[in-house]
Amino acid sequence: MIALAEQHFDARTDPRQISFTEEDMEYIQTLHPACMNEISNDQGPICWVTIFPTSMANMQLFLSGKLDENELLRNTSELTPFETIYLCSALTLPEFRNQNITFKTSVAAIEKLLLNHNIQALFTWPFSREGKQLSEKIALHFHLPLHCVAEHP
Repeated sequence: MIALAEQHFDARTDPRQISFTEEDMEYIQTLHPACMNEISNDQGPICWVTIFPTSMANMQLFLSGKLDENELLRNTSELTPFETIYLCSALTLPEFRNQNITFKTSVAAIEKLLLNHNIQALFTWPFSREGKQLSEKIALHFHLPLHCVAEHP
């Protein structure tokens, strides 16, 4: 799964992206237990979804290019008003795609955040056509507006 992430996102060579180091993952988990999600079978992980809540102000700074993804994460803490959800990362092994696993995992995570927070919008930075389609499907499911950072080249 790590190799697939590195191949797809190439975060190690793009300093704007979250690298998902142990420190990054621990920090994301401090925001809410539903932020990091992994689905596994007896052979290991097959799907990985990361979301995190933040403020509308932080997301507007991200959309305008005044914050990169790493800065967005570091500007978010448990004291930040959780008004939006950033659909940060979703990966599914090729042989498990088109089975709604990623969608269902994302929906379950967002439902947990909605229990305690008044989420007003979703944000995404799509790296693929499939990523953008997934984000649109999630937004439609929750009847929430979706804002996209310019698509990744």
